[in-house]
Amino acid sequence: MMGFVVPLVHVWPEVVARAAGRPIYVRSCAVMDPILKALKLEGLCILPLSKHRSLKQNAKKLRKAGHRLDYVSVPGFDTPAEYDAEVFLEVRAKLFDQLAVEIAAERVLLEPMFKGDGPRVIIIDRLPPDPFYSSRDCESKGAGSERRSVENMSELADLARSRFTSVAVVTLEGRSLAYQMAMFSMADIIVAQHGAALANLLWARSGANVVEILSSRHIGHKFVPFFFSDLSAAMGLHHDVIHQPSDHGPVCVKDFAVLMDALAQSHDICPGHLIQHSGTVATGGGFIPQNRP
Repeated sequence: MMGFVVPLVHVWPEVVARAAGRPIYVRSCAVMDPILKALKLEGLCILPLSKHRSLKQNAKKLRKAGHRLDYVSVPGFDTPAEYDAEVFLEVRAKLFDQLAVEIAAERVLLEPMFKGDGPRVIIIDRLPPDPFYSSRDCESKGAGSERRSVENMSELADLARSRFTSVAVVTLEGRSLAYQMAMFSMADIIVAQHGAALANLLWARSGANVVEILSSRHIGHKFVPFFFSDLSAAMGLHHDVIHQPSDHGPVCVKDFAVLMDALAQSHDICPGHLIQHSGTVATGGGFIPQNRP
């Protein structure tokens, strides 16, 4: 999402003007192709990776032969150092406008999942990955629950339900862009493991709270802990981190309870809006400030 969809939507008007009616070839992203098609971008043609690569490699020869072929490389927003809040807000506004009908329809279908009053809590779980991620065509192997999971996710969900009356556990694999935009824009509290699902924070309402489950091997990393804390800051969200000892281990229930209690109290004071948190990491021994190196 951050490395491809966002920069693509941002530069598309410029690319369309430059193309002057010619087709615009974009490399296939396999399981992401339905999302690319949902963007409804004028002139978009999705090419298999091999064909797209061939065009790039032979661009000079094709131009010499009389073909008008331009190759445009667009940098993504793959690390926090490259984030641009203005671009994120621009892309967000464009897509909410462009997909307004689809998003509204998804919200109608999602509404029954939130059965109580008060803050809406979504907990993102993971499914096994699409077979594509284990194929030789995949550039980055592994995804979904194969890459990360929470051993006691059902226990965390039960605990959240004991604090809040409107809690939904959802998965995003295979879901449309409109579904993901609707879901995240409806939530007051978002709980998820570190991973691509949290790129959907782009669609969350300003003031929503994010609880990111981060494994111990990432806690002290140079920039991994800041992927979604910085995205949260750019989008006006409040971000907390809770510790997980390994990529597939359990989350400390006591720490999760402390954080849920704090969020419940915030909503009791100011329903539907969140009191800002300083940003914390739960490590099994309480919460510690999450500071940059």
